[in-house]
Amino acid sequence: MVAVTGITGKVGSRVARGLLAQGQTVRAVVRSWAKGDEWAALGCDVSVASIDDAAAMTEAFRGVDAVFLRSEKRRVGKE
Repeated sequence: MVAVTGITGKVGSRVARGLLAQGQTVRAVVRSWAKGDEWAALGCDVSVASIDDAAAMTEAFRGVDAVFLRSEKRRVGKE
């Protein structure tokens, strides 16, 4: 299984669709359940996590063989 972050963006969605086309199992890591609906319909396992929530990211990556990490540029842990 490959976890893909940034899956709702241009790069992440292309990576995920390519993996699915190759028969790979994909875990869509999204920031809200609403953003995961499309990916669940395509057969992805969906996990809700934000890059600034270490516990949620750890859980999202549990059991995967690889991670494609794509994130917007922002300061983690800063307001």
